[in-house]
Amino acid sequence: FGYCKVMDGLYLGDYETAKNDSILDSLGIRRIFSVVYDLPSIHELKYEYYTVGIEDDKNEDIYVFFETAYKIIKKALE
Repeated sequence: FGYCKVMDGLYLGDYETAKNDSILDSLGIRRIFSVVYDLPSIHELKYEYYTVGIEDDKNEDIYVFFETAYKIIKKALE
């Protein structure tokens, strides 16, 4: 599994980690923010999911998603 602690309360991880509720629970994670075009909410009754639909393409303009991502992360950290 691949994840790393960015700061207290904020982790960056891969799909395998996002679907492993044992890891999520051990880290105290309650919200999952996905930056991917199509990721199912596997444990939707257990965690809050936020998704920014983005294609895995070098021409994708990710800047347009920064404000939304910032607001979601800020709210979760509060």
